[in-house]
Amino acid sequence: MSSTEFNKYINSSEFKSLLQQYENARKAGEMMFFDSDDIVDIAEYYHIIGDLDSAEAAADYCLRLHPDEAAPLLFKARMALVDYGDVEEAKALLSRLNEEEESLEAVYVKAEIMLSDGGADKSDRYLRGKYASYMESREAGAFSDDMDEDEETPDFALDVAMMYCDHGYSDYAERWMKKANMPEKGPATEYYDTWARIYMDQQQWQKAVEMMDKVIDADAYNTSAWLVMSDAYFHLVQYQEALQCVEYAVAIAPDEPDAYLSKGNILYALNYMEEASRCFERYNELSPGDPLGELLLATTLLCQSRTEEAYKHIRVVFEAYDELPLMQSREALRMCATIAAKMGDDTFAMECCDLMEASGASAVETDLVRGAVCVEVHDMQKALAYFNKAVEASDYDLAIVARIGIIAYEAGLYSVAYKMLKEAVVPYDGTDFAECPPQFLAFFTGACYNMHQRKEYLHYLKYAVECAPLDISIVLGEYFKPGTEPRDYYKIELEKNDKEEE
Repeated sequence: MSSTEFNKYINSSEFKSLLQQYENARKAGEMMFFDSDDIVDIAEYYHIIGDLDSAEAAADYCLRLHPDEAAPLLFKARMALVDYGDVEEAKALLSRLNEEEESLEAVYVKAEIMLSDGGADKSDRYLRGKYASYMESREAGAFSDDMDEDEETPDFALDVAMMYCDHGYSDYAERWMKKANMPEKGPATEYYDTWARIYMDQQQWQKAVEMMDKVIDADAYNTSAWLVMSDAYFHLVQYQEALQCVEYAVAIAPDEPDAYLSKGNILYALNYMEEASRCFERYNELSPGDPLGELLLATTLLCQSRTEEAYKHIRVVFEAYDELPLMQSREALRMCATIAAKMGDDTFAMECCDLMEASGASAVETDLVRGAVCVEVHDMQKALAYFNKAVEASDYDLAIVARIGIIAYEAGLYSVAYKMLKEAVVPYDGTDFAECPPQFLAFFTGACYNMHQRKEYLHYLKYAVECAPLDISIVLGEYFKPGTEPRDYYKIELEKNDKEEE
């Protein structure tokens, strides 16, 4: 059963009745008889909704009723591997299978264990061998396909490609997808969805959109598909299209946290700050305690000069920043330091800087943030000392000079920002602005605007909207009508010039 069909099944009255019977039996402490496939479906349902304890309990219930069944063992093995990262437990569960009958599902789980334990090459060699045997002997019944008579023949290559996508190996997934069967009819959502995931990983955003179009044509209520398409449009800098997609996702699944996270980010890029804040507030309601949501909310509040409110939220972020991935946790500490400094709490701000350094951030990086804190509390002497130390330690790297220029820009010191950023950006003039760090180009363009250097501003804006669209929307968004696409900034400014000349 495909994932689309399974999702329809678990929303059916038939499944809901089955689930109620099972839950009633569990509450009563009874061992009521159920077909093994039905109990595994219940375990899969719990897994989909994120209730891992209930998912494992259902698999154990199935094993008590059907101790010789492979399906619950395979389910538990994959949970051990994917959800708990316990390779040895996954191996132990797999070893309990009857070796006389090797199902496709057992092959997939064994390959997944190899992928985690021995690497992609090892698992791929194993799978290529099994694929050759499967293709040669499928009709002879050498494999148990684990399917009902009315189901379509499994697509070994597609299943393997999906597994590699799940683990981030899009290059291996692409090779297997070239062996997969192109669907001649029917929804075939998994086929197109897998291609979309590959293209997303390869940053081929337009191809990902085309694949997701096919998924949505077949399943218009697929929330995940709408979110992936929204993400692809976001990377294509087509923010209005991205917003439309995510609004469909919200309409379909109003309690899906990721939909509000995506919508908030899009609204932020379009300079709808108040609306973005509301999205992040909703995300925090649905995912309480997630420091990422609190961080994004604090950022949008800061953009609205609601610094006191932002400060309350960064206090929440600070309590859980180490739950974020390393680079995000450092960014969280940097934002905590920035907002704390704006509130005059330099003690807390410097504590955040110390924690950044303790996490392994370079001395140059932390000195830049310490300098920014000193700028915010108007201690320019200390700020210059930190900045000079960072520049000297970097061997006078222009990128560090530009970072100081960005700090100056954010503090409203546009003249200083203009001079420092110009050093870093001008060398790219006449060569290739695609190679210029997008933040540097965007902030220098903003500095030109605020220094009333109209000719320079238009010159660099032309390249910034192409090479640094998200950054330029953050820097210049407040000067344009909310909802304006960054790609239109240059055209709007040229039209403004024409009107002035008239």
